[in-house]
Amino acid sequence: MVPAHLFMNFRIVDEHGRQLGMGRNLPALKAELGAQARGAFRRWRG
Repeated sequence: MVPAHLFMNFRIVDEHGRQLGMGRNLPALKAELGAQARGAFRRWRG
């Protein structure tokens, strides 16, 4: 087993550098912030 301190820590920031989320569980972050990101991309595409 790999020690917890060796796992990557993901930090999600917006275009202004504000932190939106942070954690070691990427699938959980994607589930939490995925809909928000999809909406932002839709608005950006027009």
